[in-house]
Amino acid sequence: TAYEVEVYWDGTYDCCFSTNHKKNKQLFELYLEAQENAAHVAISLRKVLNLTQKRQLQVVGHSLGAQVIAYSLFDPEGTSHIIPTPNQAGHILSICLIAPATDAEVFHDYYNRTTPVNPDTTDHYRLMIVYNEDDFVLRKKDPKTGIFGPGANRYGKTGLGCNRRGQAEKLKTYFEKHFPKSAITLLDKTELGKCHSWRCYTQGDELKEVSDFLWGEEDGF
Repeated sequence: TAYEVEVYWDGTYDCCFSTNHKKNKQLFELYLEAQENAAHVAISLRKVLNLTQKRQLQVVGHSLGAQVIAYSLFDPEGTSHIIPTPNQAGHILSICLIAPATDAEVFHDYYNRTTPVNPDTTDHYRLMIVYNEDDFVLRKKDPKTGIFGPGANRYGKTGLGCNRRGQAEKLKTYFEKHFPKSAITLLDKTELGKCHSWRCYTQGDELKEVSDFLWGEEDGF
């Protein structure tokens, strides 16, 4: 039996970008606030995940949903919660973050979990990052010219999802050095252009590689 739980946490950025500087600033400030509060939403999701004892658990996050997912599965620097991080008791937990509105540095604390991770054994967390270098929402640039806007480092860091300065590749290198037993897969979807919408990543065969990842099993389990 398969169960599905949906959580929505939207920064609303892609709805209202205009030539009005004042309105744009308000929009960016709301986006930043939504990102900063994602950690609070994540604790509720963590409670749900802790009630799930399935052999396979698939967690998918799009845009700011990726921030919620990250904070529900481990404790990035500066956060600590009474609610323990999910422990699948050796079962597979597949994580797919699509156009993640977050920064790669968050994942440097990937092993900061309640249940200690043995660096000599295969991690039961499996991670896929789907990035798009032209995504205008993550680049925080206007959708027409791609010139105007604060960029990926202001009003909430979103560099991982748009691979700003190679953040995605650098994160994979970081994993290979610091978390060699943790699987990480990168999927480049820059071919989708500026679109940030969930539908762009799920139409036609675009989601096949994600589906194969989520339902496949890593060697060693």
